Amino acid sequence: MQPKFTSLFALLLALGTSASAQDGAGAKSQDPSPGPVLPLQEGYGSFGNQDITLDDEQDTLYMQYGKFFAIGLGLGVQEWGGNRGKLYEPAFPRLDVKVQVWLDFQFALELGLFYASHSFVSDNLPWTANVLGYGAGLKYYFDTRDAAAPVTFSNPFLVVGAGNMNKTVSSPTASTTDAESAFTFNFGAGLEFPLKHRASYVTLEARYNTVNFNDKFSSEFSDKVPNLTGGFFNVMIGVLFVW
Repeated sequence: MQPKFTSLFALLLALGTSASAQDGAGAKSQDPSPGPVLPLQEGYGSFGNQDITLDDEQDTLYMQYGKFFAIGLGLGVQEWGGNRGKLYEPAFPRLDVKVQVWLDFQFALELGLFYASHSFVSDNLPWTANVLGYGAGLKYYFDTRDAAAPVTFSNPFLVVGAGNMNKTVSSPTASTTDAESAFTFNFGAGLEFPLKHRASYVTLEARYNTVNFNDKFSSEFSDKVPNLTGGFFNVMIGVLFVW
């Protein structure tokens, strides 16, 4: 009897040990594991870095395809409006010289110098009004990447500027000369047609200019006009040499 009892006890002990081991393994398989750590989404929490990257890309594109510096020569006509325009004949040619520096693809600064000479007659005497001006301006070029081909080719722009204008009125038969200067403000629009991309362009431009000379309410030439009010406009064609 004792050997049988001993064998039965050993068998039960072995079965219990096996069941306990299986329960432990099942419990371990049900334990949650941390799993792999997923990286943050690209760009999440690093918008500043994205901005820097975009800026770098824009700078790279501009260095490859942008324009930097230009010298321009222009020829055109200058004509006054108002009562001064009734007295002064249009000036042709008006001569322009300018220097232009691009800030990016769409904005550019310009410095310019111009000269024009008007003639008129008053009291049967010939007179000339010579004007010499200089100033600075800001150009805005439209983004034409999604526009029709002719628009893209013409490079349309808007421009605003300000400066100073010197006027000298004289007559070969008069003993006096009237000279003065005044602040000017101008705005306009134009087109730039490439002769060779990033090298040379033909420009067409029109601007209106306001100026307040001291003689604008003068009646000196009252046989023709009651005063000399009015601004002037100019239409120019030119060549822009780009580097």
